[in-house]
Amino acid sequence: MDMSQLYEALLQYIESENYQEIDAKTFYRKIFPEGILEKEGGSEGKPNGILVTKDASGKPTGHSAISDELNEILNLDPDSEAVMAPISYYGQNLTGRNGGVLHALTITVPVQRVAELERLLAILTQSVFLKATYFVLTVESIQLYYVYEEGVAMTGEAQKELIAQKQVLIDRFNELLGLTKPIAMTPLADRLPIIGTVSGKDRLPVRAFQVKLK
Repeated sequence: MDMSQLYEALLQYIESENYQEIDAKTFYRKIFPEGILEKEGGSEGKPNGILVTKDASGKPTGHSAISDELNEILNLDPDSEAVMAPISYYGQNLTGRNGGVLHALTITVPVQRVAELERLLAILTQSVFLKATYFVLTVESIQLYYVYEEGVAMTGEAQKELIAQKQVLIDRFNELLGLTKPIAMTPLADRLPIIGTVSGKDRLPVRAFQVKLK
């Protein structure tokens, strides 16, 4: 089964289980609540999100500041490829010293079979400890988003604690899932495909779904 066939099989399973699909506006408004980011043309000194666009080969072509209105995300061409981290930055620089607040902890799960997704979703919907806010389907993986109601300032000590929390989650998932390819640690500022765009060489839609406890 190639990647596009796997994507379609995973999507079919998700839809058969009636998970609620979340559009880009709802998804990113949850991550960046109204008033958190600087408004378009504003000068209040608030942070911005940062998105990075890519060409068909996956090479970065530029970056844009995301304002409170989220128009930079919502106006993306649905056939384009773009990524971002759930972090608000002070300034349009992706260096760690400009990172202000982490708004979601993310875990990338390299699902290789429908049975692995079935086990993952069973865990997500039955465990309060492991329940994510959303899961995202891309052509390469399933991404889990643990959204913070209030963001976490990315001080040096806080980053150590967040990395430790993330490692605990990853270890627990690897223990329970028995994946063909185990989950690996990724940076807190991992840039992930944006909802409503496409990903991978097959350029398939990036789609988000809500997790609900059973």
